[in-house]
Amino acid sequence: AQAQATGKVMVVDDSSVARHQIEHALEQIGVSCDIYEDGNQALRALERQRDAGTTLYDEYL
Repeated sequence: AQAQATGKVMVVDDSSVARHQIEHALEQIGVSCDIYEDGNQALRALERQRDAGTTLYDEYL
């Protein structure tokens, strides 16, 4: 039996193949993820969360 995890991670990679593979692997064990192509996209997402009052620790593993 495969172990199941919970939570959410942020995946940042400029390779669409790598992003897809990582997302698929994480979904297989029950982890959801937000996917970004580069650091700027990820930073903007974190800034939006901060502005909404959500901390990094509230949102991601």
